[in-house]
Amino acid sequence: MTKTLSLPLNETTIKKHQANPDVYQLKDPSRPLYLRFSSDRQKGSWLYVSYQSAKQVRRKIGRWPEISCSKLFKALPQIEQGLLLKAEPKALDSFETLGALIEWHLERLALDKSLSAARRQQLKSLYGKHLMPLLGDVSMSELNARLIDERLILKLQKDYKASTLRLVFQALKALTAQAKRRTLIAEDPLQSLVFGQFHSGKMVPKGCALTRADGLALVESLNLEHAPGRLALLMIAFGTRIGETRLARFRDLDWEAGLWHIPAAHTKTRQAHALPVTEIMKSYFHEWKKEGGDYLLGRSLSARDASRCIQSLSGGAWSAHDLRKYARSRWQELGVDYYVAERLLNHGRSQLDSTYLHGAVGSQMHAALTQYHAFLKR
Repeated sequence: MTKTLSLPLNETTIKKHQANPDVYQLKDPSRPLYLRFSSDRQKGSWLYVSYQSAKQVRRKIGRWPEISCSKLFKALPQIEQGLLLKAEPKALDSFETLGALIEWHLERLALDKSLSAARRQQLKSLYGKHLMPLLGDVSMSELNARLIDERLILKLQKDYKASTLRLVFQALKALTAQAKRRTLIAEDPLQSLVFGQFHSGKMVPKGCALTRADGLALVESLNLEHAPGRLALLMIAFGTRIGETRLARFRDLDWEAGLWHIPAAHTKTRQAHALPVTEIMKSYFHEWKKEGGDYLLGRSLSARDASRCIQSLSGGAWSAHDLRKYARSRWQELGVDYYVAERLLNHGRSQLDSTYLHGAVGSQMHAALTQYHAFLKR
């Protein structure tokens, strides 16, 4: 039978009763505090007890073990002072510094399957390279617009472009918003902040580093016996992302329907994608299939391996994304309809688009790629 135990609260007594499923919560006899265990007994909620109109009112003010007994007891005078001023008891931050919050999220990233591997790796890089070194020691209570501007934005803009600054800021904003939703912090210090407060210049999209002639010369020079050449050819021919392309297998090809299916798990939008396979590309696929491997590229490539393949071809003069930009630019040049081009790129779309326009667009996508591949072949 579940019950409430009344005993002096400290870390030792909490851990002593943590594994006992019969103990629902602990009450401190000398303080207006309860510790209520979670269903899995791994965590708990700190509850502050007060009385209104002779009725007991319990309010959650933090989480255990993120907030220890000593930290909570130290904050009690402030909580009680707020009650004297008829203010709502304020929840306590589970993390004293931004660095501690980042470390918590890094642990979650390893288990969070809702994010792609590429996104998890990107966040780890943003945290480790920028946020931890520049803001890791900052107290959550001190995190504000001025401090972010002085210690993060002004320092990063010396070496990085505005697009990188925005990426770092958005990662920070998403982190504090998630912490607030999970009641790990009392208030979200970035809730009202927007990137425009720190960067007044217009965000100009970066142009394609490959000219019309550069792309044609690249296709002509590719060695299709090895992974780097095949990777570049597929990306420039279909406008696919590097993560989608490096994982392509022959089992993803529907030879009869003439389609290359990209599973939802491999796409950035988490929406399955199907690209028409033109006769020109089909001839390449048949040749590669004769080798007997599982992958279109001849072997499995990690994200790092794929990036190195592109680097070996470009020498740093252009990026993997420039291959995608090149395809988009040529489609526009060839008069491909805007919506058809967006579908080829697998940009996010509404449910209405997905339901009613799929059949009509499929033939147009095939016609667009047929025209474009003829251009590249020429």
